[in-house]
Amino acid sequence: MTRTVQYRLWVDWDFDDAYTEETENMISATGALRVVAPDEYLTGGRGQVGSCSITMHNPDGRYSHGNFAGPLSDLLYDGGSYYAPMYLEVSVDGVPTYARIFTGVIKTITEMHGGGEVVRFDCRDN
Repeated sequence: MTRTVQYRLWVDWDFDDAYTEETENMISATGALRVVAPDEYLTGGRGQVGSCSITMHNPDGRYSHGNFAGPLSDLLYDGGSYYAPMYLEVSVDGVPTYARIFTGVIKTITEMHGGGEVVRFDCRDN
């Protein structure tokens, strides 16, 4: 049986609690989370901050910091995307309800290859 997985990505670019859906440019997402066992809370480490890496299609330079003609240019200029709130949702097999699987902030946006046509959002959880 083949499963169908659908994602939705939301970002609050201007920190006003109004999120913009960025799903149409999303290529892929990966994540990692490690926690300390309950019985090791006092003696163990503090665990590790969860992370999520999202690869985005960027043909028009929407997510490029140096694109001063882009729709997000005022918000991305001079590190404006640093710690922009975001969350990622998933739906499996066409279920109309989406479940939030990651909530955090964008730490960096990195242009990958091909003149910035692909970028990566490196995110950390709250």
